[in-house]
Amino acid sequence: MGWEEPADQQCALAPLLGQQSSSKLDKIVPLGSGSFAEVHLVRHQDGRLLAYKQIKCSRDLDAGSSHCAVTIEQAKAEAALHASLDHPNVVKFEEFCWEPELGMLLEYCSSGSLKSLLDECRGPSCLEPSKKDLLPLVQQLRQWPARLELLRQAADAVSYLHRSLGGAVLHNDLRADNMLLHVDSDGSHTLKLADFGLAFRVPADAQQEGCSCVRVPSRHVTNPRWVAPEVIAHASDDEVVLSRATDVYSLAAVMAEVLTATPPHFPYLEDACVEKYKRHQGLDIICTIELENAAKKGTPILLRFPEPDARLPCPQGGVGCTLQLGLYVMPRCAYGAPWVVQQTRPQSSETVR
Repeated sequence: MGWEEPADQQCALAPLLGQQSSSKLDKIVPLGSGSFAEVHLVRHQDGRLLAYKQIKCSRDLDAGSSHCAVTIEQAKAEAALHASLDHPNVVKFEEFCWEPELGMLLEYCSSGSLKSLLDECRGPSCLEPSKKDLLPLVQQLRQWPARLELLRQAADAVSYLHRSLGGAVLHNDLRADNMLLHVDSDGSHTLKLADFGLAFRVPADAQQEGCSCVRVPSRHVTNPRWVAPEVIAHASDDEVVLSRATDVYSLAAVMAEVLTATPPHFPYLEDACVEKYKRHQGLDIICTIELENAAKKGTPILLRFPEPDARLPCPQGGVGCTLQLGLYVMPRCAYGAPWVVQQTRPQSSETVR
């Protein structure tokens, strides 16, 4: 038995989502799972392959309980925002589902996340990726132009969000894990920005010329490796400050991630934490604590690109090119108060040309 769609929710969602779906879906294979949802590859009753983002809201709980009510509201907000977007570098929203489970039908990107492909480019596994059909793409990503082109597409997607007519959309969770690759009819690949669960639309009346700062619930902050330090430094228990500039910092972190095929702040922060704590276990948690503490003290650990002699899995000549891009973006992504950095950081459309 599916969720019963309340009349007031039906009215609220209808303008943006159209008629909510009760389509028959055949689940094929799980694609991933997070704290908020599970994603499955499904075949729609019309034959299309789609990604089904199934919201985790247990039927064992009363649909009117506070837990389920919040989850449903979050799902509605994400769906309404995502359904309003239309750009070739943004995953297409298809339908909102109340049956057989609460969830969303989205465009399916068969090549998976950019992060999983970058992982294949690290070390000897690049020659034998776990998915044989992705070998040509992985080999392409060993070349410098391919990575630059994907970054250009990522910047186009973020620039589109920031220029949205209904009010600037702040993605607020930019990282390679949330960027998917779609195979085009000619065999080429298009980057698609995904997962708008933490996104926030700046109300039109709150926007000023340039980048405006807005306060949102603190749940909108995750993954400190990609988060602008001023977000953490100026956070309260209940609220954080976001702006276009905070997205630009995250986009710069994605640049470092894509160009070096390693997470932001690697290996410098990890090495420092190992030296300080004399341990390797739980390193990611330790690094997160270090990032948060440093930002709150006003002495944030900023993004760094690799040194010219760094031994990282970059394309041939990649480190030098990375440094050239870093010299343009990184100094302008320095730390400061939210109302200061929004004037000094480049706009998303400027970061990759």
